[in-house]
Amino acid sequence: MKLFYTYKDIMELFGYSKSKAYDIIKEINFKLRNQGIRTEKGRVLVSAFEKEYGIERGVSNEKNNQLFADDSGRGVDFSG
Repeated sequence: MKLFYTYKDIMELFGYSKSKAYDIIKEINFKLRNQGIRTEKGRVLVSAFEKEYGIERGVSNEKNNQLFADDSGRGVDFSG
């Protein structure tokens, strides 16, 4: 299991550009640093990302799939 997401992971999840993915990482890492949590440049803690976007592991993926559906309507598997 990954500890960090990179811009590539976020691009894949959202279909965003590289710059938008980096903006998301910067925003979440800024919030973490303000809480006294150490961050890594260009990476975001998976747990912080999932909390920010309301992703719940180990529960029904129906809600998660609606948030992160790809063009075919299939969702991303966050079940672990």
